[in-house]
Amino acid sequence: MGLVFLLGGASVSCKNDGSTLVDEYVALYARLGQFYCECAVAAQGGAPSECSSEGYYGLNPEYESCLEGVIERSPTASETFECELAIAKSYVDCLIAVGCDEDLPDFVCDDGIEFPGDYQCDGDLDCAGGEDEAECESATGSVACEYQYTVGVDACPQFSEADEDAFDACVPDDYYY
Repeated sequence: MGLVFLLGGASVSCKNDGSTLVDEYVALYARLGQFYCECAVAAQGGAPSECSSEGYYGLNPEYESCLEGVIERSPTASETFECELAIAKSYVDCLIAVGCDEDLPDFVCDDGIEFPGDYQCDGDLDCAGGEDEAECESATGSVACEYQYTVGVDACPQFSEADEDAFDACVPDDYYY
């Protein structure tokens, strides 16, 4: 757990090494990108050493600074961001522990409609009858990771509308998701 500093009445969470929540977020997504790359390369018969997320994941300095500013000014944004980051770390740890799950079978709804297997237990009702979100407590593999992530994030405090607007205002015009 990191340290929490008070700056002008708002808290800024930092790890003991001085990095911010946004730094942790970027590092986490670099780790996730590395994992997905290694899975994709392995599925094609390549070596994991062919992957490198070095320099790929990052935020432009203005975007990063803006996000950090929102977190610094809003205790609720800080609390929510920190909670969701902790859940995301657990999710990435779970995926890495499960390993590459490339051959996840399609999920077939009771009405015969098929969805990719990773749509199961993701918190979104894809099947008309909701069966893709049923019995998730007993899920295994990456589906269990997805379910744990969804339940965890749902338990976090929600960003206020003002926080959402402030985060949205940080997004550069040329940013792609």
